[in-house]
Amino acid sequence: MSYDSSFLYRNLSYQILGCAFTVHSGLGSHLPEKCYENALVMEFQRLSIPYTRQKQYEVTYDGTHCGHFFTDLIVNNQIILELKSDDFISGNHQSQLFTYLRVCNLKVGYILNFGRRSLQFKRLILWGVLCFLICVSLVCIKEHRIYYSRRIFQSHISTTQ
Repeated sequence: MSYDSSFLYRNLSYQILGCAFTVHSGLGSHLPEKCYENALVMEFQRLSIPYTRQKQYEVTYDGTHCGHFFTDLIVNNQIILELKSDDFISGNHQSQLFTYLRVCNLKVGYILNFGRRSLQFKRLILWGVLCFLICVSLVCIKEHRIYYSRRIFQSHISTTQ
């Protein structure tokens, strides 16, 4: 599989990121995550992008219910959005999104971090037992052009995790 020829959910991803940039530009940084969630929902409604917010998923261990978790947003039943308002995107944030993707049986997710001067995001893609993490660090946003650096990491993930 080529990274460039198989950009999973390309158009929807661009729409999501466009909405996130719009929200970040309008609200700025370091507000509570719920503010960004509410603003993203307004953008999705304005653009008629289907979404689900705070969907509950049950967690079982050895066939027995042991808890649950809520996803921030799921867009078009295809992409999970995990919203943060933090100094940086940590390994724990990435692990959390990986677990959500696995449990929700989805392939693509974004961590959107509104806690910095420029929006920071990471895209996580599950493909079989492979996990691709596309790290994007924004360098400059000027005149509606986005300049960024991109790194792709690939790791083998055990299906028993």
